[in-house]
Amino acid sequence: MGRRLDRRLAFVKRLFSADFYSHRAYIRYYDRLKVRPDTVLLESQHGTVLGGNIAAILKTLCEEEEFAGLKIYVTVRRETEEKIKAQWAGFKNAEGRVHTVRFDSRAYFRILASAGRLINDNTFMPMFMKKPGQIYLNTWHGTPLKTLGKGIKGERFAIGNAQRNFLTADLMLFPNEHTREVLLRDYMIENFGTGRMAMTGYPRNEVFFSDEVRSAMRERFAMEGKRVYAYLPTWRGIVGKVDKEAQKQELAKSFKELDSRLPDDVLVYIKLHPMLRGSMPTEGFKHIRTFPEDVFSYDFLQATDGLITDYSSIMFDYAVTHRPIVLYTYDEEEYVRDRGLTFSLDELPFPRVKDIASLAAELVKPTAYDDSSFISRFCPYDRVGVTKELMRDFIGGKLDKYPKMPSNGKKNIAVYGGDFIRNGIATALGSLMQSVDPEKFNYLVLYKLSPKTNNTPGYHEPALDDIPEGIATLGITNPHCGTWWDLICSKGWKRLQRIFPGLPFKASKKAYERIAVREANKTFGMARIDAAIQFNGYFPDIIEMFKLMDCGRAIFVHNDMNGENRKSFAVPKKLLADA
Repeated sequence: MGRRLDRRLAFVKRLFSADFYSHRAYIRYYDRLKVRPDTVLLESQHGTVLGGNIAAILKTLCEEEEFAGLKIYVTVRRETEEKIKAQWAGFKNAEGRVHTVRFDSRAYFRILASAGRLINDNTFMPMFMKKPGQIYLNTWHGTPLKTLGKGIKGERFAIGNAQRNFLTADLMLFPNEHTREVLLRDYMIENFGTGRMAMTGYPRNEVFFSDEVRSAMRERFAMEGKRVYAYLPTWRGIVGKVDKEAQKQELAKSFKELDSRLPDDVLVYIKLHPMLRGSMPTEGFKHIRTFPEDVFSYDFLQATDGLITDYSSIMFDYAVTHRPIVLYTYDEEEYVRDRGLTFSLDELPFPRVKDIASLAAELVKPTAYDDSSFISRFCPYDRVGVTKELMRDFIGGKLDKYPKMPSNGKKNIAVYGGDFIRNGIATALGSLMQSVDPEKFNYLVLYKLSPKTNNTPGYHEPALDDIPEGIATLGITNPHCGTWWDLICSKGWKRLQRIFPGLPFKASKKAYERIAVREANKTFGMARIDAAIQFNGYFPDIIEMFKLMDCGRAIFVHNDMNGENRKSFAVPKKLLADA
């Protein structure tokens, strides 16, 4: 009785939550609004900033006359709206062509559901579903030195929304082969994704070829006669659990010492990672200054004479300038152990220092390394004009020139495992996955995330650890892709049928079908699925979703739970082998 009451209270709480209402609003617009090919939605880091690739793309869309007919929206937050407006105010033709839309507002859901062109450097919300006629470009936001996706220790369970976005994107931008390899592999979308890949330079890097921007920035910030470095460190910790103040205090202590060691002609501008939100105080420092917030970061970087960083992807972009890069890796052993890297720091040509005295000495030394092979490996496509070319193809819907994501030609089998905690079903599924032949099929194991557990490290890992390397996994949210009427017809009528068995209601079946079709779109995007297996046996929404998917064959295993108690798991093994 207590557990049943808890479930009902949880349902009521969810029913009146802001997220629940937002989801209904988005689905209503998704169903009713037509796609407008001349409308573009640009989103950078969930509306918290305007920078990087998104800022460079916005500038091109504003200033190139061939894009004059577009209506452009930029995602903002309440606290960032005025700053972002001021940033694009300097773009030619921006006035009247560019509009803000607040993240998670009804206006935002209207645009998300109707814009013909969608561009993001991170991810759209977990409720996002791409409609026919919409084209989605994901640029991502950096070449990965740090591990990503399943490579992040303790966070494999939390990458489902990124995976969904990548599987939904019509076009993904990769600035080099390393980025392509890591994102496809570590987000486990190889062989499942059917989108296309743009192997081209990052839009944000074009400014590094502009002498005009360099001269203007150096004049504005009185840099003549100075050697100017920028310090841009990455962040430490787990997403959503970053100890911001501790990191800021540690940096302030270190740079107080650095300030005392620098010669008069050296300046260092500090910009913290967006995860840390805010600036490190630099009052009282002679040589240490705060990175200006009223200019685009890469415009200001073009004016500097060198870069200080650690494990940040900024080094891969800045390298095209051929200016000095110094890595301040004071916590290298700890960072590599806790976060992990995609390759060894020893493969980098840049000098590494671990203390402030060594850093100060390195800043006044002449460059003594050869970065030619590094630039050839990581910056092969950066040049002037890449943004305009990319936008011409993307806005025009001409994506055929770009190669499709790789596929090994095997059939893809999706297997749903339920909550995926360490229980009998999860253990059985783990055992089953260890016995299948990955040389015959590609497997994608799905498991359910809930708001209560999807940010809880350690909750899903034991069961995930049972899934062998080479088999992809995907965490999905609860299937509530229904309007209010859909929920009344399906959930409400289902409860009445428990009281009055056999009570007919055609609208209930139709509602389940609508929900299932949307859920399949939300979960798989453009992924290729040849067979779907409901291994868990519970959750009729998942069964309905699989039933309506355009699969070559759908298999439901565990539906008769009473019968399952009398059967061994040899039955699903055989069915799986025959799929």
